[in-house]
Amino acid sequence: MTLVSGRQSRPGRRAGNRATLVVLLVVLLGAWLSHKYGGKNSPSPAAKDPIMSTVHTALTVDQTLHLPAGPRPTAADIDLQRASSTAAINSFFTGTAAAQERASLQQTLSKEAALQPTILSAGIENLTFRSITIKGNTATVLCSLTTWTRYTVTDPAGNTVLTQPRANVTANLTLVKNTSGRWLVTTYKAESANASGSAEPQ
Repeated sequence: MTLVSGRQSRPGRRAGNRATLVVLLVVLLGAWLSHKYGGKNSPSPAAKDPIMSTVHTALTVDQTLHLPAGPRPTAADIDLQRASSTAAINSFFTGTAAAQERASLQQTLSKEAALQPTILSAGIENLTFRSITIKGNTATVLCSLTTWTRYTVTDPAGNTVLTQPRANVTANLTLVKNTSGRWLVTTYKAESANASGSAEPQ
């Protein structure tokens, strides 16, 4: 009887072993998938910090690029501004984004040379990172921020009016890591959700 009972228990032990093996495989598969896919969508703070720093500075450069060299800039002032602004662009942008920034800079310098209305100050605030995804040497960033610009305009009565428009912006950026290990913005698209104040002088 004891021998028969032992033979009958073997299928039960085999089934239990198979169930344990299946559970182990599921756990290992889940861990592998989490490492392979979850890690890319949830980069560590150490990986995100240099990207966030580049984005913050690049957005500031973009917003302040059109600031004039002075109220009545000379040719030497404009040349100095061109050199310093180009250096800032090359430090944080590359590819398509860099070309866009250089075109914006040239428009600003042309306005200054013609003594057209100039902007007093500008900046960004309330920068919030919505998502950061890293895949190899490429990163994509979705963020929101508030941009502001301060300038004076002359109304029809000849009065000088100070205005400071603000806009809530959603920005999508793509960054690439260069051979020196620095992150640079290669594409940059921004969409204004709403704005307040007067429009920027053109």
